[in-house]
Amino acid sequence: MAVGGEEIRVSETSGSLPTSIDSVINLDHGDPTMYEKFWREAGDAARLIIPGSQTMSYFSDVTNLCWFLEPEFGAEIRRLHRLVGNAVAGKDSYIIVGTGSSQLFQAALYALSTSPEVAGRGGARPLPVVSSAPYYSADRPVNSRHCGQANTLLDLSRIVTSPNQKPDASSADKAPSYPAATDLLQSGLFRWAGDAVTFKDGREPYIEVVCSPSNPDGLVKTESVASGNGMVIHDLAYYWPQYTAITNPANHDIMLFTASKCTGHAGMRLGWAIVRDRDVARRMIKFIEISTIGVSKDSQLRATKILKTVSDRYEVETTEESTKLFHFGRKTMRDRWRRLQGAVAASNVFSLPIFQPDYCNFMKETTLPFPGIFLSQVTYK
Repeated sequence: MAVGGEEIRVSETSGSLPTSIDSVINLDHGDPTMYEKFWREAGDAARLIIPGSQTMSYFSDVTNLCWFLEPEFGAEIRRLHRLVGNAVAGKDSYIIVGTGSSQLFQAALYALSTSPEVAGRGGARPLPVVSSAPYYSADRPVNSRHCGQANTLLDLSRIVTSPNQKPDASSADKAPSYPAATDLLQSGLFRWAGDAVTFKDGREPYIEVVCSPSNPDGLVKTESVASGNGMVIHDLAYYWPQYTAITNPANHDIMLFTASKCTGHAGMRLGWAIVRDRDVARRMIKFIEISTIGVSKDSQLRATKILKTVSDRYEVETTEESTKLFHFGRKTMRDRWRRLQGAVAASNVFSLPIFQPDYCNFMKETTLPFPGIFLSQVTYK
């Protein structure tokens, strides 16, 4: 374990941990393999065979604004959101598919920063991009004391369990994040400007990213900058009933979702955006068109089958809860949280945040949140 720049080995016999506030345990980054059991048991219901002659064209639907979106995939996205009730995805909104939500995030930055409204209002270039801290970032946190406690990021890749094992010092640099994605190309259009709460330039155009439930603290968030000059991107990757209560359908200008958090299929590299404004959607599509000439059709066809399987088991088939994705995911997350809480209570070193219950319209019950990114929230006692 790296403490103050020096390597400290955790005892293999006692498992004792140092209590320095500079201790870091890197859990970066998550891999949703917890869903493998569910999809193995789904068997042929989620199986797909793609003939060699299929998906050869660049085009999916030339009549659609997003011409590389497979129509069946778009239909299953709308169906799933209607089922869960977590987002408004009506016919007056535009579905845009991307190579993960990471590409859609950059497409949204491009679309908003090149809007005629921004050009007409003037303001500084590049356009500042902010998000309320703590935000999705690969940067190491700055520890701060409050109420006799200290925040810390758990960094498991730096735990040394044997004398021959070397800590992976580069792992934090491998994860995508809002700051890294914003500043990757050093764009003249936009730049990362840090914490939305301390942002002082709200009189000029800016972009705020609202991640809710938040990564990394699992809390429900809203806009932080009180200004009429901001444009907002809502990252709703974790707004699914296995992680949090679905209290109402989100209805925002730009909403981002990803298959990796919804169904666990991170390897498909698929995300989707629900966009209200046609011109914003058109510029997002242009970004994807120029950068990757569309999105894999094979992945979209597989995702169509996956989403259809999820919805069918709630709407069509009479099945046990264990065969329903969101119930399976919620039970798995609840069990993991209980094990974590037991381990933390026994450690006498860490404490966990206390979440408030809320009524979930999808599950039809009052429930606690079970964030999928919980371990980054541990604080020293």
